[in-house]
Amino acid sequence: MRQRLEETDPLFPNLTDDDDRRFDAALATVRQQMGRSHALWIDGRDHPTRHERVQHAPFDRGLVLGGFAAATPLEAGLAVEAAARAFPAWNGTAPADRRGVIRRVLQRMEDEAFALGAILALEVGKPRREAMREAWGTAALLVTYCDEWASHGWGDGPDPRGTGYGPWAVFAPFHHPLAFSAGPAAAALLAGNTVVIKAPEQAAWATRRFVELLHEVGLPPGVCNLVMGTPDDLGDALLADVRFAGATYVGAPGPARALEMLYARTRHPRPLLAQVTRKAARIVTARGDLPAAAASVARAAFGMAGQRPSAPSHVFVHHDVADAFLALLVAETRALHVGDPTMRGTDVGPLCSAADVRAYRDEVLRLHTPGAQVLCGGEVMAGGGLGAGNFVAPTVAEVSRDDHPAWPGDLMAPVLLARRYDDEGALVRAVVRLRRGHAVRVHGAPEEGDRLARALVLSARDDTGADPMAWQGLMPFAHDFDPSPDPMQGLHQHLAHYVRPGVTSR
Repeated sequence: MRQRLEETDPLFPNLTDDDDRRFDAALATVRQQMGRSHALWIDGRDHPTRHERVQHAPFDRGLVLGGFAAATPLEAGLAVEAAARAFPAWNGTAPADRRGVIRRVLQRMEDEAFALGAILALEVGKPRREAMREAWGTAALLVTYCDEWASHGWGDGPDPRGTGYGPWAVFAPFHHPLAFSAGPAAAALLAGNTVVIKAPEQAAWATRRFVELLHEVGLPPGVCNLVMGTPDDLGDALLADVRFAGATYVGAPGPARALEMLYARTRHPRPLLAQVTRKAARIVTARGDLPAAAASVARAAFGMAGQRPSAPSHVFVHHDVADAFLALLVAETRALHVGDPTMRGTDVGPLCSAADVRAYRDEVLRLHTPGAQVLCGGEVMAGGGLGAGNFVAPTVAEVSRDDHPAWPGDLMAPVLLARRYDDEGALVRAVVRLRRGHAVRVHGAPEEGDRLARALVLSARDDTGADPMAWQGLMPFAHDFDPSPDPMQGLHQHLAHYVRPGVTSR
């Protein structure tokens, strides 16, 4: 599976005809499972609740995917209690045996990769290519974790304390629900921690299936637990639970900062791995390959309807080539096919929710004010059978000033804001003010990329607006000959953070 992933584009794998046939077959099977109820998973068994939330497909609001149990603070507490109770035995399990569990679940995930991809397409609205990229990429990540653990040999020496911290919280986002639940959970489990996963309320099905697979391959009860529900259901029960020894969080800045303060204030500061979902930026220099840059920017900005954190929200174009580049970018954007994400040939799927559509409408209204010009898109799509879903047109707009109300561009939607530049110093300051310095790609000559990279790193360090909670390596700086910054890239670098300090390795 890892080799299969490496042979494809990191963001848009080209599926073969056989891949498409296997996806279609898996999709037909998964569709037969729609409408079922999905309970929480606590202490090795289903844990129904009094209330469940019905989840609809974002591309067809009349299509019911299932009912998902809504946890209250009571159920959240039971999940943490189960994880705490299971920790001593799991932490005392031989590292090779823990690794064996992860390798077995990895095999099951590889066997079910197309079914997992179909679930992701249905619940998140990812085009099938992106859905398979996440399914394959998650399996590849687990392979890397197992190989890395074996090579380091953590815990091979005599140490009665084991390698883990204790119960570990995993907060997964909607844009990569499988990768950011299975990946951190597998790392925590390998290290001897027990886990409580908080699945994203918009997309809990794939995460639920991962937890089922863990227990089907023999994970002991209480070692991995699943909680679902909205903030209205749960409140701060999981965020504030002092029984957690550590946490992994991917999502909005507010909860991330709350976790940072809570985890730092305990008697013994607890480890926190956090990535704030802030979008990326592109720079096109006068020496860039304009056709290649336009194709790359359009695909990256709009592929998952602009809802992945690696999607560029801004593109800065050198004044000398701006007209030519923007014309190419508009042509590439208009050529993208918007539609049912489960169908072959779809480039852009729906937004995740009706609230996202309303936010898109508001942004478009701001773009129709002085200082901005919409070059293409800017409408909710209702024709061609799209009216039943959360479909909006990929939008490119040029903004001429920093104080324009649309310029911050933090919207998780297919909106790309273009800006012309002449001076590199002013360019660097503009990128850093937007807090995009950790996720920038340059389309230009290699030496231009190196120069801008150094300037951005130095400026971001000195600027109080730089995001200190972005995982280092997660969204690397890239030149135009490198893969696009990808939110899954760099996850393998964090396995050591789940291991208790003082544990020796080979």
